[in-house]
Amino acid sequence: MKSTIQAPQPGLSKAEIDQLLAGQLVLHCPDMRLVPGSHAAIKSSIEGPGTIRLSHSEEITYTLYPKGGLCQSELMAVHAMEAGKLIGADEMCQLFAVDTCGRTWIADGLLPDFEHGPGGDVVRGRIAELELRAETAAEQHDTLEMILPGRIRFSPNTSRKETFEIAGEQRGYRLSLDMAQTEVCGIKLEFSHQDQVTRVWGSAPRAGIRAEMIDAILESLAIVTASEVHWFLLDHISDGARRIRVRMPRSRVDASRVGPPIAIRIPSPASWDLFGKC
Repeated sequence: MKSTIQAPQPGLSKAEIDQLLAGQLVLHCPDMRLVPGSHAAIKSSIEGPGTIRLSHSEEITYTLYPKGGLCQSELMAVHAMEAGKLIGADEMCQLFAVDTCGRTWIADGLLPDFEHGPGGDVVRGRIAELELRAETAAEQHDTLEMILPGRIRFSPNTSRKETFEIAGEQRGYRLSLDMAQTEVCGIKLEFSHQDQVTRVWGSAPRAGIRAEMIDAILESLAIVTASEVHWFLLDHISDGARRIRVRMPRSRVDASRVGPPIAIRIPSPASWDLFGKC
């Protein structure tokens, strides 16, 4: 029987990113494995085919069809859990899902729901964040791509100039409201609006974009623009390793406001240097 899994494909294709933005991405996974924590109610791994969906409801959900069904004694233990009990990380499950493109997706902190009926057993659940890791060829530069919901307002000193012509002659320039660029700590950053999202690109010399820098960029952007900033696609390549993270934003609505976590913070000088004094 011919395998339905292709040779591993790095990252998401343009078509898949478009489907993600539209809330219509479905990853068909012929090989899924749910691994319980050391103190989880279920004691053995569950394997089988299934799907992962990223939908308009702003949720990532998975469905797994177990091979050979579920152990009924373990199902009884799951349903016997006490209401209101705090659940530790070692009581949760981890999902490994190989899609038809050969990519292995990982999700942690799962609390699966089990269904048993005449049509067979099904395992379902929600995923907070989906992750894909892969090795890449050694490059001279680190790169970063993020997609943020909504249209972030750029500060004037980071806006990109666009020249305009009249009758074929250059007559001046104007500041673009949809593109911006800046540089900090050796990281070149570019921002652009596309439809109802903001895309961020970054590049730096090899090993120049560390994970903690990404958090600082997002925090600075939130403070300076007085907006809640939540990415739902992050593609980071650093020192030969690629990490793609997908999560659905809490809202796709561009609602700029100062929330409690932002209001009590004092912006650091680095924040102002990065995005300008708005």
